[in-house]
Amino acid sequence: MTENQANIRQFQSSQSNEIRIRHLAEINPSKSRISHLPDDTSVSFVSLDGFGKDGNIKDCEISDLGKVYNGYTYFEKGDIAIAKITPSFENGKGAICRGLENDIGFGSTELHILRPHNDVCTKFLWYTMRTKKFMDGAEAAMRGVAGQQRVPENFISNFKVPNIPYKEQQDIADFIDKKVEKINNLAEEKEKLSNLLHDKKPSLVHEYITKGLKSNRQLRDTEIPWVNKIPESWDLKPIRGVVEKRDEMNSPVQETQILSVVRGKGVIPYEERGASGNKASDDLENYQIVHDGDIVANRLNLLIGSSGVAKQRGICSPEYLVLVPKPNEILPEFASYLFRDNVFLGWLAHHGKGIKNLRKRVYYKDLRTQLVPVPPKEEQKTIVEKLNREIDIIDKLSGLLSNSVELLNKKETILISAAIEGQIDSTEYRLVDN
Repeated sequence: MTENQANIRQFQSSQSNEIRIRHLAEINPSKSRISHLPDDTSVSFVSLDGFGKDGNIKDCEISDLGKVYNGYTYFEKGDIAIAKITPSFENGKGAICRGLENDIGFGSTELHILRPHNDVCTKFLWYTMRTKKFMDGAEAAMRGVAGQQRVPENFISNFKVPNIPYKEQQDIADFIDKKVEKINNLAEEKEKLSNLLHDKKPSLVHEYITKGLKSNRQLRDTEIPWVNKIPESWDLKPIRGVVEKRDEMNSPVQETQILSVVRGKGVIPYEERGASGNKASDDLENYQIVHDGDIVANRLNLLIGSSGVAKQRGICSPEYLVLVPKPNEILPEFASYLFRDNVFLGWLAHHGKGIKNLRKRVYYKDLRTQLVPVPPKEEQKTIVEKLNREIDIIDKLSGLLSNSVELLNKKETILISAAIEGQIDSTEYRLVDN
């Protein structure tokens, strides 16, 4: 047996004596400690979104104790808060509570609170609840209807953790801290790069559909508020000059394939959109006919780029706007990129009807008069091909970065689990600065 194996065996032996969490912490403590405080005492209020997955509170509000005392979950400095409801639990929402106003906090009723005893390392207990064993067990123990399942208190109360001395707990927690910090820093860099790539797509679309691909070409002034100049060889035309509105109802029923518009995916069969969106109507006569090559846009979500080119014949909601590109004027794919240009959509917001900017409906009567740049059709084709290639590259790189971040998150879970469960040489816990 090697020295390393001996160290692991020794540590695992020390962990064979396990203890239930209820003997290490008070679970969902009462408010008795603060019952004597006046109602105007300032306290922190933290929503579920205010909890990160890194063990910290990332956002909170200041409230009066009297406003939150009843109806919300109470915690204080040094407590551990973890979300108990899906999907917040799976997303790792929770924190070691620090930085609270007057050391007192309140939050959603969808939280479990643990108050570690004085002889328990809080960070060690926190990491214990980040192990695969705990997460998998909690998910299996969840109760409730789909989408509203919760981790029961008795699962946490009865979950067993290694019963090891405080100093050993502290060493393990410090070791995990150092390792997790490196993993998180790397993941953060990858996410920054992914965000840069994500931001590059709209700038590419705007540049190419308003200036084209050629550099140093002659430009001319326009009457378009959302773009100052376009190439001299391009036309300016109202939208009604390049597309027509299709008004063709599915009555009597001709088509049964319902199509839906999903941001980032375009026009897809309704059954492929997943759980998002409204339920489809059973009365197919209330739908509009859509032809292959039509531009379909959700009037309510057009301003956030919810549009695309139909790749098949079908039917869509009467709330959608169906446009037919004029064959001699504009390619469907070029028109589709036009309706996904964030700058153009920002201008259209002035003509939308509604209260909130991003939820305003855009009607054809307001859209039809808007001037847009129209390159020669051959140049439209070149622009579309270039955009398709470059966006495909960006999407593939973004996918690789997302996969890499996901692998780093899995690595973090594996590391935490291995450290807590004694699968790492115990001497390494004292080499955290290496």
